[in-house]
Amino acid sequence: MIFAKVREIISDQFDVEEDTITNETTFDELGADSLDVVDLIISIEERFNIDVEDEIVEEICNVGDVVSYIEKKV
Repeated sequence: MIFAKVREIISDQFDVEEDTITNETTFDELGADSLDVVDLIISIEERFNIDVEDEIVEEICNVGDVVSYIEKKV
């Protein structure tokens, strides 16, 4: 469920097909720069009603990292 929502957000923001996004997909593979990742985190915070600490953002490397973090917070 969380993965599906994250995948939907990423698909919308990076204009990629949802079925191409896996837990192993990195933000580099999506063509994201640091500003894109910050925008993504803001969208995730709003969608899941959580706060993502700044130091965590630097540790997030792929979609699976995002999903794992959200699972711990909700």
